[in-house]
Amino acid sequence: MLVSARIDRKRKTLTIQLPLEKAHPSKSSGKTLVVASTHGCQTTEARHSGRPIVITANAFIYAAKRPTRKKRRAETEIKIGPVSSRPDEPEGKVLDRK
Repeated sequence: MLVSARIDRKRKTLTIQLPLEKAHPSKSSGKTLVVASTHGCQTTEARHSGRPIVITANAFIYAAKRPTRKKRRAETEIKIGPVSSRPDEPEGKVLDRK
């Protein structure tokens, strides 16, 4: 695995290069396809404060169209507790939610 890291002290950035791989399913759920990975911690030649920089990274794409969360439509009527002590009103008030 060839992982390279380069520090640009002037811009205060760290650039990481990973080789692209043939897209393959991730081990956990299979919902994503891994396209680049360090496959765990990799020590690089780059140094910060005199110590080697260790990198772990994963790049992936979604395997299929990402499922959208469907909001469950609430019931159209919600009954709430007593709102009046008057005997001519119902026990609870019914609200119409739109």
